[in-house]
Amino acid sequence: MAIIENAIDVNGRRTESPHSLDETYELLRERDGMAWIGLYRPSPSCSVR
Repeated sequence: MAIIENAIDVNGRRTESPHSLDETYELLRERDGMAWIGLYRPSPSCSVR
């Protein structure tokens, strides 16, 4: 499985395109936004509930 998109949105606008999931986590904490992480062919075990 590969990550094909990784972005931080704040107030409905993209503010960052992090290069790693660690960077995504840190930016989320700083910006109080939402992460968009697009996966290529995720397996059923990847679903979030």
